[in-house]
Amino acid sequence: AAYQKQMFERIDFHCKRRMENLGLSSMIAPDPLMSAITDDCIARGRDISQDGAKYIFHLILATGLANTVDALAVIKKLVFEDQSMSMAQLIEALAKNWEGHELLRLRAIKKVPKFGNDDDYVDQIASRLMKDLEDRVDHWRRHQDMIKFPVGVGTFENYAALGHPIWASADGRYTSEALASNYSPQPGYDAEGPTAIFKSITKPDLLKYYCGCPVDISLNANEFEGELGVDRLKSLIKSFCDMGGQILTITSTTVAD
Repeated sequence: AAYQKQMFERIDFHCKRRMENLGLSSMIAPDPLMSAITDDCIARGRDISQDGAKYIFHLILATGLANTVDALAVIKKLVFEDQSMSMAQLIEALAKNWEGHELLRLRAIKKVPKFGNDDDYVDQIASRLMKDLEDRVDHWRRHQDMIKFPVGVGTFENYAALGHPIWASADGRYTSEALASNYSPQPGYDAEGPTAIFKSITKPDLLKYYCGCPVDISLNANEFEGELGVDRLKSLIKSFCDMGGQILTITSTTVAD
């Protein structure tokens, strides 16, 4: 409930600010090219930044989702269920960037399930979080008709920059470390392979996240060599689509000798 309250406050802040600032960008950043190829702008004689288009969109984008889910799982299990650490101890450890609390950090990393491993304990937290977020955005859709507010999950290339100003988090992350990219598990926390990742990320209802939930995975190049390897890769991608995944980015690198 405490986390939900804070999340709702941030969503409300961004939606209100976007509505208050609607049209102001035309004074400093009009967009004649986009206006020329967007329906209704020419007919209305208005730039896209001046409500020239029939529909105005503002994306509400969730970032750092895996870190948030893993952190909430740590608080739920270690503080409230196991009571192996107090909230005060956890807050002190985070304030000190885990310095002097290395055993607590290892417990947070090793003793609590992590998103991306097909474990319902933590995946249910992700499903609840994403439903709450979408429901709150839907509240803004239903109570005004100025702006369309679609939702998505993603960091694009900014996962390192987004993590830089953020203090240590309960998932074991250090201050200023990069966030998990897009809708992917935190690197190193996905121990059960790509199929488990696909199962975790498709448990929430992604149909309402129609601006996209990109998933980035790394695979061993040796697994996909030759004709059989290509068939194996095709089957993996097909499974992702069949299970309800939206966008998949696959990276494969070879370590030089």
